[in-house]
Amino acid sequence: MKPKRMKSTNSRVPARALRWCVWTSVVILSLAVLWLSVRDAFYVERNYAAIRKGRGIWTAVVAANMEREDVGAAPLWPEDVRWGDPPVPVKWQLAAQYFRYLMSSTNYNGDPLLAVPAENPYERRVPDLELNNWAWPRPGHETPPSAFDDGQCRWHVCRIDEQASWETPFLISRNLHIEDGRIRKAGSGSSRVALDRVRLFERKRVFWITRGGNAYNGLRKRVTYSLLLPSTNEIEVITCR
Repeated sequence: MKPKRMKSTNSRVPARALRWCVWTSVVILSLAVLWLSVRDAFYVERNYAAIRKGRGIWTAVVAANMEREDVGAAPLWPEDVRWGDPPVPVKWQLAAQYFRYLMSSTNYNGDPLLAVPAENPYERRVPDLELNNWAWPRPGHETPPSAFDDGQCRWHVCRIDEQASWETPFLISRNLHIEDGRIRKAGSGSSRVALDRVRLFERKRVFWITRGGNAYNGLRKRVTYSLLLPSTNEIEVITCR
């Protein structure tokens, strides 16, 4: 009688290794799907937050303008702010200067370019304007409104006045590439907008708020200069640093 052939333990090694590879692949795939879901949810929330913050600035400025109209004061759109003798439109150099002026005290009558935010919101020209609508804090730092620098500004500001078309941009996310302080619609305007890589804004999307309060969130590959400037060929912009 022939003895039974014993199975070698080495024959189980390939099967065990295969099962280990399969389970490892499943875990890695699951983690990748989870990471993509979290990333997409983060982008959606960040995009929604950008629109919400821009719309908050527009709402605050409009509310302040309505109150100023009741007392015969000029609106607070960038080209309507005047200073000097005789009063002339302020030549804003940076967008942060404009925002700091909106948050300055109503008792401040000096150079708008040198204005700093009042600590008490109820004393500001635009009481409803919140700091985090236009600026972001340095990570891990509690910074008072008066100490925010120009590099923390979120938005370019278009030089518009009370008479501007409601389709004209008022605020544009700072990732829009600006040359010579202007946005130009060359030719038919069908060329896609150019974006820069900046903090909190990806290079795939651009956000803008119009004079009439409409909010837009557009993919770069779909946003043309004609879409951005529907009623004008060129507009001057107060840029972020």
